[in-house]
Amino acid sequence: NTNATATSLGNVTAGNFTLTSTGNVTQSGNLTVSGLTDVTASGKSITLTAISNAFGTVNANGAAVSITDTTALVLGNITATGGLTLNASDVITQTGNITATTLSVTTSNDNATLTGASNTFSGAITANVGTGTLALKNTNGGQGGGDALLAAMKGQIFESPRGQIFIDAQTRDIVQNIYLRRVEKKDGELYNVEFDVIKEVKDPGKTK
Repeated sequence: NTNATATSLGNVTAGNFTLTSTGNVTQSGNLTVSGLTDVTASGKSITLTAISNAFGTVNANGAAVSITDTTALVLGNITATGGLTLNASDVITQTGNITATTLSVTTSNDNATLTGASNTFSGAITANVGTGTLALKNTNGGQGGGDALLAAMKGQIFESPRGQIFIDAQTRDIVQNIYLRRVEKKDGELYNVEFDVIKEVKDPGKTK
């Protein structure tokens, strides 16, 4: 399907779904596509964030690209010149490559594995996968591997079960909040009760 203006999608159920739009892509219904969803809106936003979306594999090419999947989300090739936002109720994986400025990833305590061989993220990376595992590969700057990923992660802010954490750009150490608790008795039971927090604590052995 090709649309020469902005596109608003209602309820769509299909085996495969292809859309090319010269305007922004939004939705008012839900997309249920068991195979490939391929959406192109070069230079425009693609917002597929209905809470009951269920995709097979998603390809997208646009400016700001936002995708929500009530099941596992599988990404093909993604280009998001205005940033990529992913939200899934299960794991997030990829079969293609991602080229994006910023990246935001949210799962319901499930793994997010974005390790495509040619992934490129040039902006901030934020993530909240709860108790899940986040795995990323970033070849920004032309070099892959662990050193390149660590360099790309320096200064980026991530959401963790302990709150926001980030990698110190100078020391490569994690920076996180330290929560102070005391034992209090309530209703005959003992509880650890948080009473204060020390923000953004660095390794004291490396703090000048």
